Amino acid sequence: MSRKRSSLCQHIGQYARTLGLAAAISALILITLVMHSLAQAELHAELDGSAAGLTGRKDADTMLSIIDPTYTITFTASPGRIPVNGRTSLLAATVNDLFHSPVPDGTKVRFETNLGILGSPAVTKTTTSGVATATLTSGGIEGTAHLTATVGNDHGYTTVEFFWYRIGLPFVVQNYIGD
Repeated sequence: MSRKRSSLCQHIGQYARTLGLAAAISALILITLVMHSLAQAELHAELDGSAAGLTGRKDADTMLSIIDPTYTITFTASPGRIPVNGRTSLLAATVNDLFHSPVPDGTKVRFETNLGILGSPAVTKTTTSGVATATLTSGGIEGTAHLTATVGNDHGYTTVEFFWYRIGLPFVVQNYIGD
């Protein structure tokens, strides 16, 4: 754990001992939300077991873990319907944090597909102004590509339909008078 995170955990541990577990949890959540780069904070604090709801267990070693902030992902494909054999659709994942603000530049977004290619079945791109983009290329199979954009533990979903061009020849009925 980095020195900054270790110091943060020590401060929260002091709050836990002086203010009780509920105040420490509130402080930890607030600090974690403010520090976007903090993916996981751990707190080990010796507490009176009754404060943690562990009656009969004095000085319980309690660990609190906050894993990944919550994100909102708006995932779009343009166009949403493309011909097979090498045509492309631009994918855009707009990622906002808990406060509806764009995530910091460089946030990793993993794009995955079950049909077509993104350079491979999955690719990781980074955000700029809260948006990460990738290009989906159709293969030779007609069908629906189910796409997922993942940031942390949160997902966005969209689809792109791959189709064959269908060319119909005009059918003309003529009267044929034979011998």
